[in-house]
Amino acid sequence: DVDPISGRKLINHYEIIDELGRGTHGKVKLGRDLQSPEGRYVAIKIVERYSKRRKLGKLGTTEDKVKKEVAILKQVRHPHVTALLEVIDDPSRKKVYIVLEWVERGQIEWRLEYVPTMSHQQTRVAFRDTLLGLQYLHYQGIIHRDIKPPNLLSTKEGRVKISDFGVSYLGRPMGEGEVSEGVSEHETQDLDDGAKELAKTVGTPAFYAPELCITEVVEDAPPITKAIDVWALGVTLFCMLFARTPFVDSEYVVMRQIAEEEIYIPRKRLQPISDDLYDLLKRMLVKDPRKRITLEEVRHHPWVVADIHDKVKWLEETD
Repeated sequence: DVDPISGRKLINHYEIIDELGRGTHGKVKLGRDLQSPEGRYVAIKIVERYSKRRKLGKLGTTEDKVKKEVAILKQVRHPHVTALLEVIDDPSRKKVYIVLEWVERGQIEWRLEYVPTMSHQQTRVAFRDTLLGLQYLHYQGIIHRDIKPPNLLSTKEGRVKISDFGVSYLGRPMGEGEVSEGVSEHETQDLDDGAKELAKTVGTPAFYAPELCITEVVEDAPPITKAIDVWALGVTLFCMLFARTPFVDSEYVVMRQIAEEEIYIPRKRLQPISDDLYDLLKRMLVKDPRKRITLEEVRHHPWVVADIHDKVKWLEETD
């Protein structure tokens, strides 16, 4: 539909104002809610119901992905995760419209022409917001699988929210460090299916964890768990500090480097890297996920809480 006065496209009661971005998972438009008294702005993600390249026997895969993303968004409510407002899903249309809160400043500004633009204090605040949002997602059984600076959005108050659940995994809610003991045969099958799904390389190669980059069959292969998000968060922190990913090359070369080469962490880039910050990066970027720091340990890390006056109170409030 088209608004007869403005000439702008309408999707139900949302007037389309502008395009915010587009990617592999669809377009995102800026809309205005004509039914809200203040004319609230929203972000509308438009996704194709069916893949343009249908594969034999896989007709429902794109629709399944959309359903999964919506199921995840319906489950989450957290200050550091973008909120779902509604889903416009008309079966007669080829598109699904996912209406989300509009986060005013858009992607966090972490670099300008390969120079970092955030102070260490701004980096700490953005990192901490992302950490709390990610810890909440893991508690809900959601592994994001594409944590990176472009998927972190900033409000006008400078708070950060995690966005884009297009490749996320929805599993069983589990506590930090919990192992699946005493599960039924049906649940074991679900866990096996989950392991297979998590082993798929989706997301952005430069942020892949080493356990996703091992190509040959090895004995005692590291498990693929929610620790892949911890690695990606570590690479995201690296990006905020150094305005680049640890490895920069073609996809194949980067995956080999992630699996095999140690990451060099500079001790200075515009500002010196403190011992605490260096320690946090080193522990998040441990190759073996079984030895990698957990999000709960990150939350208690000295660098993360360095600027908080009442650390005990903050740790209780964010638990």
